[in-house]
Amino acid sequence: MSTLLAATEGDSKDLIGSDRGKGCLMSRFHAGNLMVWIITVVMSFASSECLGQEFTLKAGNAEVLASGSVDVPIYIDVNTGVGASTIDFGITYRGFLTLTSISEGSALTGLNGGAGAFQFLPDTADDGTPTTPSGAGTGLKGASLSVIIPDLSDPSPDFLTMGADQEIAVLHFTDGSDKPSAISDTEFTNSLSGGLGAVVIEITDDNTTTPGTYNTPAGVALVNGEVLVTTPPVTGFTCMQTDPCACTVSLDWTNGYLYDTLSLYKDSVDPANLIDTFLPSGGVLAESYVLTQTNPTTYILVGRSNGVDSAETSCTEMSDCTDPDSTPPVINGTPADMPGLKTDGGLCTTTVSWTDPTATDNCPPDPTPSYEVTEGGTADPSLTNGGTWPAGTYVVTFSAMDINGNSATSTSFTVTISDNEAPEILDTPDDQFAYKTDGGLCTTTVSWTDPTATDNCSPVPTPTYEVIEVVGGTTVALTNGGSWSAGIYLVTFNATDVNGNDAGSTSFNVTVSDNEDPEISGMPANITEKNDDGSCDAVVSWTEPTDSDNCPGQGLSSTHNPGATFPVGSATTVTYTSTDASGNSVTDSFTVTINDNEDPSDITGMPLDITQKNDAGNCDAVVTWTEMPSADDNCAGTIAATADMPSGSTFSLGDTIVTYTATDAAGNMSTATFTVTINDNEDPSDITGMPLDITQKNDA
Repeated sequence: MSTLLAATEGDSKDLIGSDRGKGCLMSRFHAGNLMVWIITVVMSFASSECLGQEFTLKAGNAEVLASGSVDVPIYIDVNTGVGASTIDFGITYRGFLTLTSISEGSALTGLNGGAGAFQFLPDTADDGTPTTPSGAGTGLKGASLSVIIPDLSDPSPDFLTMGADQEIAVLHFTDGSDKPSAISDTEFTNSLSGGLGAVVIEITDDNTTTPGTYNTPAGVALVNGEVLVTTPPVTGFTCMQTDPCACTVSLDWTNGYLYDTLSLYKDSVDPANLIDTFLPSGGVLAESYVLTQTNPTTYILVGRSNGVDSAETSCTEMSDCTDPDSTPPVINGTPADMPGLKTDGGLCTTTVSWTDPTATDNCPPDPTPSYEVTEGGTADPSLTNGGTWPAGTYVVTFSAMDINGNSATSTSFTVTISDNEAPEILDTPDDQFAYKTDGGLCTTTVSWTDPTATDNCSPVPTPTYEVIEVVGGTTVALTNGGSWSAGIYLVTFNATDVNGNDAGSTSFNVTVSDNEDPEISGMPANITEKNDDGSCDAVVSWTEPTDSDNCPGQGLSSTHNPGATFPVGSATTVTYTSTDASGNSVTDSFTVTINDNEDPSDITGMPLDITQKNDAGNCDAVVTWTEMPSADDNCAGTIAATADMPSGSTFSLGDTIVTYTATDAAGNMSTATFTVTINDNEDPSDITGMPLDITQKNDA
């Protein structure tokens, strides 16, 4: 007897028949529960020669689609040298499949040269299509088949040679009008009609179903298997965060079938977790989906056809996006500072342009930076890229905000437009020399028409001026139309524009002349004094006069000052001069006369009295002396005294008083005398007519 051993789910064990005596025992086999296969288990043996032969029987695996067709190959492994020549089996199946045909297996095509090497003997209807064998269970279809291997040239039968996986038949099933809606069973049974009834194979919906009561031959057991009609799952299911800004996740997959419905769940297959259900449209079913995810999520797809759900297919996206896009954009390519721009000639402006920066953001679209131009902190929206800008220093600040309200860190650059064009001063007044001080005053009104200035930049500066008094070089606070003191002034104009450019100075002279002489008052009268004792001069004092002028700064000078020493002699003129700051002067004077009223000192060196006789023959005598009397004078010093009768004079007989007089230049005199006595020691000639003696006193 042969025994079939069963292979369990996931195993690859073969079914082995072994010789145990008359008859071939058939075991029950449950194959591939929950696997997406049709498993046809076959029992194979050599007719009338079951003893001593071992065969391995297999059903080929094939995927069953709910609305498709399937070919189920039947294999035999010949394990003995005897080989196999006849294989009989029967099959029943549910109504959702239709056995349309049975074709020879590839292992038979070469037998007997391919000429009638096999034949199928199924139960057939009148038109030759398989029919349900008699004895099959209610609601089952089926067939009983016999594979006979004739030898046309040799009366002894051919055998399948020893070897594995020899395909002896292919069962062709197609979808019937009843599409499966649940797990269905197909039975191979031993209660079929005809001479093949001893060979049975049964396929049921699970391994617990007990086959029906059949007319089972002695020694023959039932072999059961299972075919699951299953909706295939989706494949290639992926999930990936595609936009971290919007927290979007893209799901992509490939449908294993055109499902009636395709359901998308999160975390578990539960109606409460259903995200969406997809329905086919025009023969097309969605294979992608985009949604928003804020926490790590497992997504599950389940297809359903004819009430049958596919196995779950899942993917997990671990992104955590609780705060959609808090990343600010970044501004790139901010221009460098522009420090060297100049205004165009004759203009206060120039064209300013730059290449705008760009912004990048983690979330599309990238924002376009905007800018603001400020000068001194004040925005000026009129200043634009490529526009005309006036001179100044500007800060161009760029900002950017993405679609989610995140602001980029601002960037900026500085634009410095220098105005190097100086203003020009026009119509500077000519020099003005004709101003005179007003009568009695040291001032007059000075006025002029102010010059103007032109400049390339507005506001055009108004020239300012500074008045410098030329004498001394000091700045004075005099104004146009004001009262100006006498003097010479330099009025210097300057103009500086708003950008610090200096026009350079222009100037004119103003001369305010003071032609009014000062006045001297309180002049002393002429002074006459005698000399100081012992001196040829005298110290004279007086009260000085005063002076006044229409302008301050006049000065009074004199040739002599009180307390000065004046010489004896002619009058000395004391002159006072008052000169003002403008050079105007006036003089006045008085005289000081010092008279020498002091006589010379006593005359010294006077001769002693001289007594001399008369010269012979004369009544007189020439008297000489050597002394040279002199006197000291306060002015002349030593002065010679002069005699009224100088030495060598002839003196008459008698006493003659000789007077020496010392007279200074002022006529002051000092006198001294000595007496010259001339005695007549000569006797007269004979006296004749002698008078009487005469006695007479000297002349007074």
